[in-house]
Amino acid sequence: MMPIFFHRSTGQPGARWDDPADPQFVLAHFIGAEIHLMLANADEFLRAVAAVERCEVEGWLWNGNSFSVQLSKGRCLITDQWWEAGDPSPGVVELTPEQFGSLISAWRDFVAGELGRQEGSPGAA
Repeated sequence: MMPIFFHRSTGQPGARWDDPADPQFVLAHFIGAEIHLMLANADEFLRAVAAVERCEVEGWLWNGNSFSVQLSKGRCLITDQWWEAGDPSPGVVELTPEQFGSLISAWRDFVAGELGRQEGSPGAA
């Protein structure tokens, strides 16, 4: 599951999914609310996935401004803390830790590549 990554007219990266009933809509909002340009948060999520997958910890919980993440062996639950009955989005998405790690890595790479180009780093087009 991967929302669409794009560039706003301002050049800022964004994530979106147009169908609010699709779990990818929740993932896009999760990325925007809890990570966006804060790659330290992405790194924290990736460390947690690795720790759970290596059985260093049984589970891991993160409570952000708008979403919570619960990781355990074989399961990642992302919950919109502001979801209300009647909202068109599901409010909760269940992934495997591997899927969650892939999503976070893809976003991190997208943003890091974009920031590198903006800073004129070597190899930037």
